Amino acid sequence: MSTSLHDQELALRHSRRSLWFATIVVALFGIAAIALYLRPDSDLRLMPVLPILLVIGIAALVSTRPRGPRAQAEMQALQSDELRQLGLNHAWRNGFLVMLLLQPVLVLVASAGLKAVIAITAGFLAVLGSLLWYDR
Repeated sequence: MSTSLHDQELALRHSRRSLWFATIVVALFGIAAIALYLRPDSDLRLMPVLPILLVIGIAALVSTRPRGPRAQAEMQALQSDELRQLGLNHAWRNGFLVMLLLQPVLVLVASAGLKAVIAITAGFLAVLGSLLWYDR
């Protein structure tokens, strides 16, 4: 019984770690896109570091994921959990509402390209943040 709980806990930890990583990546790339849009001629020396950080982060996630048939079954059970599916539905709804509610504000303060970058970044961050919030 304790090994099953241990496997479930490892799968849940890996899932949360992956969601946090995705949230940070979306935020970094959104901030970088906004910075490039606002100052296209600026000398952004940290831009080449983003893909390197992305590769290192993905390698860390892949190396720490649970392995084996039991771990794969636990990940499948975690993804098909009813509460997680309900949280995912709420997260998609929240992201959609954030994107809709941002539109009137962005019309007044931003140009077309910047509106798209801000809306997409905010929508993805709302989905990922809500999923982390609703997740057990």
